[in-house]
Amino acid sequence: MGRSIVKKSLLIEGGIYTGRKQMENLAEQHDFNLLHPEVVKASQALDALIVQAMKQKPAGIQGGMSR
Repeated sequence: MGRSIVKKSLLIEGGIYTGRKQMENLAEQHDFNLLHPEVVKASQALDALIVQAMKQKPAGIQGGMSR
């Protein structure tokens, strides 16, 4: 893997971590109302980062959460 790809992957992973924490905090602020517009917006942004991360990984390589 090239350095630029690794660097981009690390940035995306950091964004996922930060986005997840932000979404958790927003959910807590809104009494865990997962349909609150701010929570939904944070969730959608997190989804976009996860899709980016999935596209970065070569086919056949899986990582992260276990099923």
